[in-house]
Amino acid sequence: MADELGDALILDTPVREINQDERGVTVWGDGIEVSAERVVIAIPPTLAGHKSHYEPLLADRSACT
Repeated sequence: MADELGDALILDTPVREINQDERGVTVWGDGIEVSAERVVIAIPPTLAGHKSHYEPLLADRSACT
């Protein structure tokens, strides 16, 4: 997947906030702001702790099997 994304893939940049609305998703990190249709979160939110803010809040999936 990384090869297909090419320069659109940003690595080693902590994400601080993710907002989603009817226009898509905006991601803010250290020195970046990116707008996109979709975002892949590659770390479980519980491991991210309080370092990232999600708007709207992520659904509670703890009851899912």
